[in-house]
Amino acid sequence: MLFGFMDAEEGTLSIHKDTDDTWRLYLLIHEILHALSYMGHLQFLKRTDLPHYDDEAKVDATASLLTEVLMRNGFINTEVLDQLKNKA
Repeated sequence: MLFGFMDAEEGTLSIHKDTDDTWRLYLLIHEILHALSYMGHLQFLKRTDLPHYDDEAKVDATASLLTEVLMRNGFINTEVLDQLKNKA
């Protein structure tokens, strides 16, 4: 695990405890996208040449955009981010 990890076998998402606060929400969404992709609901995130792997560029872009929309529109507040930090 570099900063975040989705463990399909265990059914868990992990964010490294030393991750900067500004990255926590993005990493959580990034790992959620991996989980949804694994479950088969977001096939557009798969690589066309290796369909059993996610295309990290697509996952990164989608997570970044979703994080931006949630933050700009006030759907996520700092209390949520604090809770993420405390669970690490």
